[in-house]
Amino acid sequence: MAPCRRAMVRQSHVNKHYNLRSSSLKLNPSLPSSKSSSCIDNDNGLLRIELTIAHEAVSKIGTLLSTDVNQLRKELAKAKREKEKAFTERDNIAVMHQNFLHSADVVFQCPICQTVIKQPFTLECHHTFCYHCLVSSFHDRIRARLSYCINEILPERFQHHLAPFTSAEVKELCDGPYAMIPGRFYTCPTCQAYVEKPPVEIPLISEVVSKIMGVLGPDIERSERTVLVNAAAHWGVFFE
Repeated sequence: MAPCRRAMVRQSHVNKHYNLRSSSLKLNPSLPSSKSSSCIDNDNGLLRIELTIAHEAVSKIGTLLSTDVNQLRKELAKAKREKEKAFTERDNIAVMHQNFLHSADVVFQCPICQTVIKQPFTLECHHTFCYHCLVSSFHDRIRARLSYCINEILPERFQHHLAPFTSAEVKELCDGPYAMIPGRFYTCPTCQAYVEKPPVEIPLISEVVSKIMGVLGPDIERSERTVLVNAAAHWGVFFE
């Protein structure tokens, strides 16, 4: 038998024995390829959808973050402006406070003791002084006039007299035909104008000074001298 015929017979026996032509186990060579391609397409579609959703979510988050960042920048800029405004107002208040202190020193400062006037009295020339400062000035004026006198004609008690003069001593020195320094002459410590009348206490000035000292407290330098209840009565020592 020819080789080709033998091969055909062998194939026929194999097909008949295993019934390959009618068997349900016969494989369709195209089926696995079709199913695999469909699954891949489905997976790709789901992946595209998930990527689209993720992209939209990221875009939305980016928009929200951008809005929050811009709002935060605005709030920070506003806070910075308010801070600068607060510092400016603080500096302005400090300057105003210092200017007021300077004005109070100038207006209500005693020219003699260089502190805020305590128990102020005003002369005819409208200059105002502390009571104690003005009294000391009048005593010094009498001592200055005594310094021009010859010691031989001055009683010993008036030589180098440092204590305050009494009313009787002033009368002995300045009044009468035997006065050692005739006349009661006093001058303003500021303008050197002659003072012919007793100083006057102006209640309004005392009230204003008291209020300023109460408000400013320790920022104002003040005199520690005591206040006399009836200071005006003591001017009789110097004036008739």
